Amino acid sequence: MSAFLTHLRIRLRATLGDPAALAVMIATGLATLILWPGPMPATGPRLLFGDEAMPAGTATLYVFMWIWLWPAVASLRVGGSTTTGTASVVLAQRGHPALPVGPRAHVLAEVAVIVLFVLVVRTALLAAAPWLHGIGTEFGPRTFEGLVVMLPALVAWTVPGRAPQLRFARAGGVVVLQLVAMRSGLLATTALCTITSLALVGLLLAPFGREWHPWRRSPQRPRSAAVRARRAGPPHRQLVHDFLVRPLPWVAAMLAAQIVVLIAGSLVWPGVRLLGEDSPGVVYFGTVVVLSLALSFIALRPMGSAQAVAGLFGKPNYRAGDFLTAWSALPVRREAVLRGVYLHGLVVSLFIFALALGVNLLVAVLEHRAWAVLDFDRNPAARAFLPMVAAVPCVAGFVAASAAARRDKALLAGLALLLVVQGHLLMLMLGPPAPLHAAVLVGAAAAGGVPVLFDLRRATPRNATITPT
Repeated sequence: MSAFLTHLRIRLRATLGDPAALAVMIATGLATLILWPGPMPATGPRLLFGDEAMPAGTATLYVFMWIWLWPAVASLRVGGSTTTGTASVVLAQRGHPALPVGPRAHVLAEVAVIVLFVLVVRTALLAAAPWLHGIGTEFGPRTFEGLVVMLPALVAWTVPGRAPQLRFARAGGVVVLQLVAMRSGLLATTALCTITSLALVGLLLAPFGREWHPWRRSPQRPRSAAVRARRAGPPHRQLVHDFLVRPLPWVAAMLAAQIVVLIAGSLVWPGVRLLGEDSPGVVYFGTVVVLSLALSFIALRPMGSAQAVAGLFGKPNYRAGDFLTAWSALPVRREAVLRGVYLHGLVVSLFIFALALGVNLLVAVLEHRAWAVLDFDRNPAARAFLPMVAAVPCVAGFVAASAAARRDKALLAGLALLLVVQGHLLMLMLGPPAPLHAAVLVGAAAAGGVPVLFDLRRATPRNATITPT
């Protein structure tokens, strides 16, 4: 307990002394006025949009997306950063003093820092404007209920991880379990919320910090000292082989994860809906997590390597252009490598979005007993997923421009990708004319995928010779 309090004091002092971290923590507390969850019946939470209540499905989507993402920046900022270099990397952890504190107490102390900031900010708002959002009369119960519901996601984000993508996935998995709990009526009252949240926190912390020693029936054989090598082949054939074969384990893992999502969704029917009339459901959240991880771990990693993208924006231990430099010693042309990278981003991202649309079609068939993939009335998820095909050229342009060390074109492709995803969802809400909507998506796809094509041309004429010096 003493070490827990010492670590809590150290992290609180460090956060107060860091202007950026302090601003993030205050903003995190202020954000609780926008949306603060509480006990939810099995039918979903109730949110007001003006004077009218949101549809149950939309309210559920907003609440659980908020639970998933609200603690992200605060949980990572309160732990600090361990990385060195000129770039500021937020999704990392700072080295801590050597204290006799266990890993679970370490995590809970940092969660306590966030809870303290939320309490202080909400108390200050209560003193300044007790009428604001009705927090004056129900300050205590609403604050406690919201913290109880948010606690598992806070712990999921605070537990250290080697990669930010894994943290997103872990927090997303916790939110999916909370959605299942809501459908089962386990978040209907404050007492049930408390029991469910404590159970999820225990599930997160139980394996953390343990050393696993698998049982072996026989002594482990010494590893061979032989050098691992593969048979040499024609350079361009080997290049194609690497582009095709190296991502396959990740593709298999993505398919397995999507199958798990479908099975989990079918067990909590009618939560299987993606963006249906009543609820977004387990499958929607699970598909979003799988889609995000697949884009990060597969589409942006040609040949299974993060080298193409990692160095462009200052990731430590990487430099811009390292991917092409690594290939410069082999008898393959620079443009051949870049073309392979572009095709990798194009084909893999198209497959990922097609998989999301295929899951959408399968769920529509299960719900309506009809092939309603283009029926936006019975299958609103198609309206969200189908136009996302415009993001495919943007992903290909981004990864190819990163591999070519073209920061300007990579930024353009990244902004175009953001425009496709966020702009499309915004236009769905605003409802502009269909030709304008389509024109924006086509223009963003062209801006993201076309400029880098000029870098894929041959650097020298076909009949030119290179004279060694």
